[in-house]
Amino acid sequence: MAAAAAEAIRLNIEELAIPHRLSPAANGVTVRVGAAIAIPQPNEHAKALLSLADQALYRAKQNGRNRVEIACPARG
Repeated sequence: MAAAAAEAIRLNIEELAIPHRLSPAANGVTVRVGAAIAIPQPNEHAKALLSLADQALYRAKQNGRNRVEIACPARG
């Protein structure tokens, strides 16, 4: 569900077709989304989930524009 929500956000922003005249890479505004999915466990902290989301965002930045990357504790 989080992956679908992140992709919907990405698509909605792309479909707005907001001009970005200063960008050499794209004609319109796009986003990169990093998200993390986990089933809460009693011994885990929210900071660990935020760290996974941050890692997913970093992967999205590395892998290109206008994309979604998802992290799961089992997948990293």
